[in-house]
Amino acid sequence: MDVELDESSGKPAESILSEAGKRDVDLVSLSGRKRTPTGKALFGSVTQAVILGADRAVMVSNPSE
Repeated sequence: MDVELDESSGKPAESILSEAGKRDVDLVSLSGRKRTPTGKALFGSVTQAVILGADRAVMVSNPSE
């Protein structure tokens, strides 16, 4: 499996989806994080936005504790 790491600026979900499209990747891999119910209500979720906006496979892994 070939893996590429990239650094970008801008809105995170938009940047991730844009780069995935430009590179025509097969899989977008993200690490999720635990959030409180209040945090979910007050802040947007990059992971959720990527999942909902992706036209390709997205894998979300849990961070190691």
